[in-house]
Amino acid sequence: MAKSAFLAPVPYMHLEGAIEILQEKPFALFGTEVFDFFVDVELGARILIYRSHEEAEPLISHQGIYQGYVSDPFEMKKLEREGYRPPTTIGEKWGMYWKCSDIKSLSQPMAFGEIQLASRKYLSGYPRRPIEIKALTGAAGR
Repeated sequence: MAKSAFLAPVPYMHLEGAIEILQEKPFALFGTEVFDFFVDVELGARILIYRSHEEAEPLISHQGIYQGYVSDPFEMKKLEREGYRPPTTIGEKWGMYWKCSDIKSLSQPMAFGEIQLASRKYLSGYPRRPIEIKALTGAAGR
């Protein structure tokens, strides 16, 4: 079954750069080595974004829309040259990129404990990679 919503870590400096890119381009690219996760994510899936690494708080601050992935090295390099990667990512090497559009701040940050996983359990702990979540609706959909 295809994933229709997921939670993803993004370094804050890259998130800011991606928001700027989206003022001129239809999507921004983020790097990953988690090939198997993105193979069956639905186009248009909702992405909840949280700050990754040392700057991280256990809060989800942004959302976006998944627009697919790029794994061909030549296409990846072409899109880099065309400005789809945040400038803060120069020199980073990744196995593939995932496309994100419509990045917006949530009106209120969400605590990790509010997130229900696809398994119907609630998130506990700090995920270090993208993780499938149950699609949000209503007030939780912010």
